[in-house]
Amino acid sequence: MKGTEYIWEARVSRSLRLTFQIEGDTIVLRNIGRHDETLERPQGVKKMPAYSKVTRHGQITLPASVRKELGVEEGDLVEIEVIDDRAVLVPKRLVDKSQAYFWTRKWQEGEREADEDIEAGRVRTFDSVGELIEDLEQ
Repeated sequence: MKGTEYIWEARVSRSLRLTFQIEGDTIVLRNIGRHDETLERPQGVKKMPAYSKVTRHGQITLPASVRKELGVEEGDLVEIEVIDDRAVLVPKRLVDKSQAYFWTRKWQEGEREADEDIEAGRVRTFDSVGELIEDLEQ
């Protein structure tokens, strides 16, 4: 495909095309569909790559198009993980320490259990706080 390194096009029929990418020993099917749509936007490829230069101090600037696509704003944290020969950036949000308990495994298990109880109708309603306390004390 013109302008897209390592992504290839194959004809399935007169009107259908598929695109695939070669990554090492692996062939990744990217898209299959009508000729023009398949070439215009292969699956997983949103836009042409954006580039940024590394400065003397190892800094890079995320292009505005990337920041907009990912919802990254000034001051946001970005996790950087090296996978094979790629640096993968994932936007992250900080959780206030006073709220961190909510994201523990034990608390999340309790949340899932509560959601299941609600879904299954294993709930009771009370007309007053007094009725609730009375029920809890039994």
